Amino acid sequence: EADGKKYALGQDSMILVPPHTPMKYHTDPRTGEWMFYWLDLTGESILSVGAKLWQDGCIFLSRVPPLYGLFAELLDESSSELQISALVGQIFDRFISEAVFDASRESSAADHILRYISENYRENIDLRQMSDRFYLSQNQIIRIVRARTGYTPHEYLIRFRLTKACELLQGTQTPVGEIGRIVGYDNNSHFSAAFRGFYGISPTKYRHRFSK
Repeated sequence: EADGKKYALGQDSMILVPPHTPMKYHTDPRTGEWMFYWLDLTGESILSVGAKLWQDGCIFLSRVPPLYGLFAELLDESSSELQISALVGQIFDRFISEAVFDASRESSAADHILRYISENYRENIDLRQMSDRFYLSQNQIIRIVRARTGYTPHEYLIRFRLTKACELLQGTQTPVGEIGRIVGYDNNSHFSAAFRGFYGISPTKYRHRFSK
């Protein structure tokens, strides 16, 4: 837990914590004992680079290539200060490259997820289905979509469906019940409830008000 937020660190994960950030950590009783490496970075050059990375808080990476070898060398008491400095640089460089790659990967994942929703919004889309399709955890999908849109995947799906419904209400004479089915609702009552909850009026009143 760092600065009030919780992170679950598994194998090959890594977190960069800004200076002077209050934190605490404990073992998940379900996993038993575990070991982690803690590297306290100091120095103007590292802090100046790091400040650009952690300006929005901690950076958590869940898929960092194994660093055991570098840390083993770092803990070798026979290493010189020059060797230690070089190893620290390698670890930090690895983290930076993974952070940049992770951001790029998430941006690409967001594109694919939102395109999938836009092409399949009429179907019953759920987090488990998207998790299996994109090889991401459900929490990762929630975080990626929320970072891009400001909404959870479910909220984004509802907004997308209702936007399509508005287009049909405004531009066609298709019956309201049929429009609900077209945009993915099983029955008219569910569609009307969702529409009223979002726009504050029923689909019928919306169409009437638009026609005026």
